[in-house]
Amino acid sequence: MSGKPPPPPPPASVQLSQMCDEFETGIANSIELRVLDPGQGRGDLKRVHESLSFMEKRLTQSILFLKTRNNRCVPIGRLSDELILEILENCSAAHHAEKLSHFTADGAFGFPPAFSVCLRWRDIAIRSPSLWRNIALPSPKKLLELVQSRNQTVPFNVRVNNDSYQPNDHFGINFLGDTIRQLATRISFLHMCWDRVGIVQGPVAFLEEHVGQREMSSLKFLKITNHSKDDNFGAFTLQTPVLESLEFIGPPKEMPRVLSEHLVEFVLGWKSIRADVILDILLMMPHLKRCKITCRALPDPNRLLPPESPVVSLNNLERLDVWHILLPDINYLLRHLNVPSSARLTFYMEKASAHRTSISTFLGPHLNAVGDLYAADAPDHSGAIYTLGTAGRPTLCVDYTDPDAESSPTNTLLLPELAKYPQNLSYLDLHLSSLPSHRELRRILTAWSGLRHIMICTRQPDLYRLLDVLEDTPEIICPSLKHLDCHRTQFSGTRMRQFLEFRKNQGHPLGTLEFTQSFTDIEPDLVSINGTDIAADVSEYPDPWP
Repeated sequence: MSGKPPPPPPPASVQLSQMCDEFETGIANSIELRVLDPGQGRGDLKRVHESLSFMEKRLTQSILFLKTRNNRCVPIGRLSDELILEILENCSAAHHAEKLSHFTADGAFGFPPAFSVCLRWRDIAIRSPSLWRNIALPSPKKLLELVQSRNQTVPFNVRVNNDSYQPNDHFGINFLGDTIRQLATRISFLHMCWDRVGIVQGPVAFLEEHVGQREMSSLKFLKITNHSKDDNFGAFTLQTPVLESLEFIGPPKEMPRVLSEHLVEFVLGWKSIRADVILDILLMMPHLKRCKITCRALPDPNRLLPPESPVVSLNNLERLDVWHILLPDINYLLRHLNVPSSARLTFYMEKASAHRTSISTFLGPHLNAVGDLYAADAPDHSGAIYTLGTAGRPTLCVDYTDPDAESSPTNTLLLPELAKYPQNLSYLDLHLSSLPSHRELRRILTAWSGLRHIMICTRQPDLYRLLDVLEDTPEIICPSLKHLDCHRTQFSGTRMRQFLEFRKNQGHPLGTLEFTQSFTDIEPDLVSINGTDIAADVSEYPDPWP
């Protein structure tokens, strides 16, 4: 024996080519023998042609089989049915969200491309009821029937738009109403978008006529956008026992009443809404946790609010946000709302609704009842944000927009005004690009002498001005100060040591100094300076005042 190794096997492509050649040659020879045999009759020739046709179909099936097996070998083919369903649900949600961004009657929902990736994915899509929960109305009757047949018993998400209807299209409107009534007990999410003016009736009157008192026993989320100006609308109560969230964009007087002990979220938006109207609406929603009211314009400042209204108790309220509101309306709401001490009330105002002086007049009287004050520039430096809080009382926040803030920072003018009021402040948090002058800052901190904790985020020169004020003599400013937090504020270690040494020598040392390590040259391994504990944040932050 020569001991030579066996030759390497030919590549797979060569083997496959040889196999195909042998198969084709064998078939061709067999057919040739039958066709050229002089003893063959017409029936035999017919059977040969039938065999060829069968072979063609069989080869097509074999190719499809091989492709299917190949798909199962690649990563996407090895995914489990459960994971494919999760992917399809995400694709379906994204697809319908995109369609809704330009939701019109002509924008039929269709199906996401992921439903047709391959036969397996298509089969999973068809037999998964959770993928057939979205319905857009109006839609073709056959499409509705298809969705309903594949949905089985999953609650529906229904979007309704009135764009395609004319005032005299009674057949189309009745068909739409009948469809909603038939689905009423199975709708979980309903969005009615009534942007077109003048089609017979508004969305709530439409529901009253076509759904009536039929219980919408699965409805958890209801959103109505109403620009139809339906002046003939009267009070109507929807039967929605499990409703959790209501959003109504339209005239408040046309909003439907809802009866649900589960209603915890409410959004209302319109041109302008008076405080007494807000209270009347909230009175019907005693279990609310979150409420947002947005006005596009201010109420008439000359109209008078009722002298008294019933006190509205919202014992579960977590957050109330109101945009574009006058100061008298805020005071009216605060007098007539009874909310938990953990609630946060935020009011957004513009300069047109309240001058700087009136803002301080509003906030000032509250300082005597709170211990914490937070003052910040608005993110775009277009105004100021003030938050007042203390244990046992709701947090009050005022977001004030001032077009002139860039040329004359709002906070440098507001803080001196607030310092005129009696207060019990112990915590002050300032997130400001600039502080008032030395004289004004001294007057402010002298008035707020009970401060024990100051948190400051500002530019380096302004921080040094604050330290200068806290070093003034003969009387020590803020003698009770124990905690200084300078997160994200630039300063030198030498200047801070000088300040800490001064406070210690005067008998009023700080207990704790906090700062961001990357914003100062203080040695990172220090644990104290002049008896003051050091707490350094080693996280990396961008400079807020570049």
